[in-house]
Amino acid sequence: MNGGLSGSVDTLGMITEVSEVRPIQLTGKSSVYRNVFIKNLSGDMLKVTLWGNRALQFSYEPIYDQQKQDVIVVLFVGCLPKEYKACHWYFNPSITEAEPYYERIHNENIKIELPMLSNEPVTFPNPIEREDKELKVLLESDPDSLPDEGCKCTVTITRILDDQPWWYRACNACPNKPSMQSAVSSCRTCGSTDAILRYKLNFMASDGTAEMRMFCFDNIAKRIIGKPCASLLTSATSTSNIPPDLAAIVSLKFTFAVVYNEMSFQVSEKELFIKSVIASHGRDLTFPSPKLKIPVQPSTPTQLLGAAKQQVSPSSSLSKLSTAISPENSPQTEDNLQNEDQNILAFESPQKRARRKSLKFDCDKNLHDE
Repeated sequence: MNGGLSGSVDTLGMITEVSEVRPIQLTGKSSVYRNVFIKNLSGDMLKVTLWGNRALQFSYEPIYDQQKQDVIVVLFVGCLPKEYKACHWYFNPSITEAEPYYERIHNENIKIELPMLSNEPVTFPNPIEREDKELKVLLESDPDSLPDEGCKCTVTITRILDDQPWWYRACNACPNKPSMQSAVSSCRTCGSTDAILRYKLNFMASDGTAEMRMFCFDNIAKRIIGKPCASLLTSATSTSNIPPDLAAIVSLKFTFAVVYNEMSFQVSEKELFIKSVIASHGRDLTFPSPKLKIPVQPSTPTQLLGAAKQQVSPSSSLSKLSTAISPENSPQTEDNLQNEDQNILAFESPQKRARRKSLKFDCDKNLHDE
């Protein structure tokens, strides 16, 4: 694999198996995917997952004869080991890197495992039906009474909570993006030193019946705020711990898919975790717009902001960034980050419902958000 722009890689190998196109439900949206298994000259296997239109466009029939079973060398370009768009692929490319394959397989045949041909169109799963609930009902209900898929609620963001940082340093190599504290130069889970900035956004929201605490992580927060975390961190001023773009989400109205946070099963105070953004309704004109009084303290330490602004690229200063808070401001933030470091997935749903995600080599996955 060769590195490309923005961390993307070009992957070369021989096709050993192609799966059928399969439907999947992603955060309220229907999509399809297809797995392509390839191997290199050493026999190492790699699964490449194509998403959406890429899965539908991938066609091997014109170049593969199941009787002759000629080897097909494929070059996937613009891929990343996460959730992104792929650029394209090339069968039996005429490039220097592919010459060792052609020399090795000159008189070789390979049987590629292929899906059964079918003229039936791909059927998409039905969207998840969630019950609409008021916050007053959610505050008074037993968390165990909510189904696994959660429910939906339409709320207006009333205020941003600053008792915890709104961003954190995360391991870029681990699928669940655990936090990397300032005192730790490598990930406790995998040992990687590749870190990125991600959101952990906490706010209060109201639907008129009650006000309730909600939180979300990076992908959902980017949909709410409209900008990546790194750009907000560099735009913050030394006179405010909450950047203007973040403060501007107050009075925005959304329909969210939510579940109870794990802690709601253990303590009396309930909190909702946002699984996806179902709809955005713009600014709630009925919401009063008081002057925001945002204190100068913990979430974005001023000494870090100055250092971040001096960097041309926010990612270049990750090793120097920290969400730690000075003792005089809030001695508990470091503990909060330690709890978060256990596993980001633990916040997404109660333990008994948590599902681990496997790392795949994905191409053209439009999410997700979330």
